[in-house]
Amino acid sequence: MKKKIIIIFFLFIILSTFNPILPIQSLGFFSIHTIDVQGLNKTNIQKFNNDINYLKNTNILNIDENKVLLLLEKHEWIEDIVISKKYPNKIIIKVKEHSPLILWKKNNKNILISNTFKILEKFENTEITKLPIAKGDFSITDLKNLYEILEVNNFDIKNISIFEYLLTDRWDLYLKNNQKIMLGNYDFNTQVKNINKIFAETKNEKLTNIDLRIKNKIYVR
Repeated sequence: MKKKIIIIFFLFIILSTFNPILPIQSLGFFSIHTIDVQGLNKTNIQKFNNDINYLKNTNILNIDENKVLLLLEKHEWIEDIVISKKYPNKIIIKVKEHSPLILWKKNNKNILISNTFKILEKFENTEITKLPIAKGDFSITDLKNLYEILEVNNFDIKNISIFEYLLTDRWDLYLKNNQKIMLGNYDFNTQVKNINKIFAETKNEKLTNIDLRIKNKIYVR
């Protein structure tokens, strides 16, 4: 009986400490052989592949995703990275890139603003040809605030050709149909709602200027 107990005890130790994954790993079954990168268009592909190449022949079970996400800081066009594993030895890296939104002409310098209102320094001229232009010495937060209010109120943002920020801390909007909207330095939400009402009421008229610079007053011509 005592001998039987000893045998059972040793069997328990062996089974509880045995890891069947280890010999499989040692045979290379979980070593990454293939890295499939998808979604790169504006990012330097060769540079990105060089930065991600360290993952080859490492253990697919122990990928440090936080380390991979550090590439967001290294490649300015990348907005997000998602990693999926295809066992036993392939990973797929799906990259989401920023989309160009507005071209900011600041102090004779072209600066690209992305759809997440991130400043993008490196871009090709072909990426800015059809973008609306922003002028003036504003903060990105100021522009984002105005843009989001326009979106929420279903303003036709695609019809805006120029966002101009003036020294009086207010905006002028130039539309593609040669209309000019002069906003005041107060509640943008109310102003945009009033603009939409004016457009709805005068849709058959050709307006050139809508002036909302003075609170509670609207001048139209």
